[in-house]
Amino acid sequence: MNRELETPTMRSTHATILAVLLLALPAPAQQRKGVFDAAMVIADKHHVFHELGDFDGDGFVDAIGFWPEVLASTSQSGLLACWFNDGLGKLELGYDLPMLITGSALQTTYRAHGVGDFDQDGLSDFVYAAGNQLRVFLSRGRTAPVTCSAALGSTQAHALAVGDFDSDGVLEIAVVGSSKLEVFRWDQALLAPILTASRASTTSTEIAMLAARFDADTTLDFAVAIGTSVELFSFATGTIQSLGAYSVPANPPMMSAGDIDGDGDDDIVDFGMTAYSVLRRTGPQTWQLEAPVTGGPATNFADVDGDGDLDGVCCGGGGGRVTVYNQNVSYFRIAHNDGTGRFQPAIEIPGVGSEHIAGVADLEHDGDLDFVGGRCVYYPPSPVTSDVFPRAADAMQEPRTVADVDRDGDPDFLATLGAQMANLGNGATTAWSNAVPAPPAGGAWTGLGYRGDFDGDGSMDLLVGLVLGGNTTLEFLANCGGGSFEHRGQAMSAVPGSLDPREALVLDFDADGDLDCVTQPQNYLYGSDVYANDGAAHFTYLTTIADRVLTLVDVDGDADLDAFVTRGNDFSSLWLTLNLGGGAYAAPVVVSNQ
Repeated sequence: MNRELETPTMRSTHATILAVLLLALPAPAQQRKGVFDAAMVIADKHHVFHELGDFDGDGFVDAIGFWPEVLASTSQSGLLACWFNDGLGKLELGYDLPMLITGSALQTTYRAHGVGDFDQDGLSDFVYAAGNQLRVFLSRGRTAPVTCSAALGSTQAHALAVGDFDSDGVLEIAVVGSSKLEVFRWDQALLAPILTASRASTTSTEIAMLAARFDADTTLDFAVAIGTSVELFSFATGTIQSLGAYSVPANPPMMSAGDIDGDGDDDIVDFGMTAYSVLRRTGPQTWQLEAPVTGGPATNFADVDGDGDLDGVCCGGGGGRVTVYNQNVSYFRIAHNDGTGRFQPAIEIPGVGSEHIAGVADLEHDGDLDFVGGRCVYYPPSPVTSDVFPRAADAMQEPRTVADVDRDGDPDFLATLGAQMANLGNGATTAWSNAVPAPPAGGAWTGLGYRGDFDGDGSMDLLVGLVLGGNTTLEFLANCGGGSFEHRGQAMSAVPGSLDPREALVLDFDADGDLDCVTQPQNYLYGSDVYANDGAAHFTYLTTIADRVLTLVDVDGDADLDAFVTRGNDFSSLWLTLNLGGGAYAAPVVVSNQ
């Protein structure tokens, strides 16, 4: 990835264009279970899953979210969308409504949302706060919801919690913002949230809220984490009463509450990215903060492995609304509980577009929990008890770095020159080193090496650089089996390119039955050179293609390879240059623009 002018977005764009042009295969229909044990992208880049609930009353869990695409200080406009469960676990886009929220101090980084049945009709309703505006969207089955509004006392909402905080059978919304902590009670006659109580709140960019029971009564309470301070509140009497404040080490705060140790009461866990602290409940209204231990992170609890205790879950990394499109990589994370309230470092499952997990629920009614966040759903084939994606290698891999180095029938992975990750054939890997022989006296190997069967014996060899006596030459290292190599002499008197396997195409360019090399320079401003193999791993310069070659394919059926290229600083276009034979190429023509 450390290319001078190429970015990951450019590389992804070119790969996508080539896949469309060369494969042109129809996309398969969405399935509950993917072909691979991985998260499935369900929503497009204009949408996000914020919350889960039964929004149409059919007994199956649906998903909802609002993604603001056009932003100003006084307005957010975007799409409020609900995905309905088809009864088999598949989320299908239902209503998809343009929505405009006007107010003050609207920003990209602060939003709050929740879910509850406010009008008590049996359908989940969605609540969303941004700037100084609070919106409740009353569900009407699969038709457009009814929008209800209220203005906040704070100029900027940060977090909210939904619950019946006074046990009167009516839901409240507790909202903490830039200057106030407010409680709104739902008024069914007015179809609106009505401000009931308020108190001053400290301004902070890192605020979280949760609802749980924190005292001896049976009424639901709520907690607010501001920076490194966690304060517990009761609203049982219709006023906001503090139950105590505690200092915690993690900042930004990621709080979850639940009976993590099976003793019958709720504890609070304050997670950081690599460690967490437990605010352990020691009495009806007494708490003890424990020292940080390694584990997490998490923002929610659920029994994901089916062992009867609460595990930590979260989904983040997408970074929120920082671009027009919701397309940043995110990760589902699961921190397993050992049954005593000790959490393991979280395993990661890649996804896209999430700043917070929407929820964990059995979408399919098949007995295990599914994960929803960002634009993705992860449908595990069984309860998640261990890492879904065992680490194969620390270095970035692509087809040119993956090969059966030890000739045991499965692909191995590049680490560094002379160091490989050997595939054990069961999804696990083990490292081996010193596979490359010592260089000649006074010399040093350089580069990761071009990879291919250059001598035609069926095994993957290496072409590496040798720095000796002030000169750098290209040397042939033949694969001897078992992951070891033997130096068999010079392949070329000069070194073409960076000697990174990701910077060259290895293929039979001249159709003579052996593998040649086409360099792909790091700098887009330079062309690609072709070096022909004589069949014994000796290379000579053959021709130059004026632009940077992405791939070579016989497009026109004349038995020679034509080139898809990029040109100069034009990173958005894909060009095709036809091979005219004899080392000559036709003028490139544009075949696709981004």
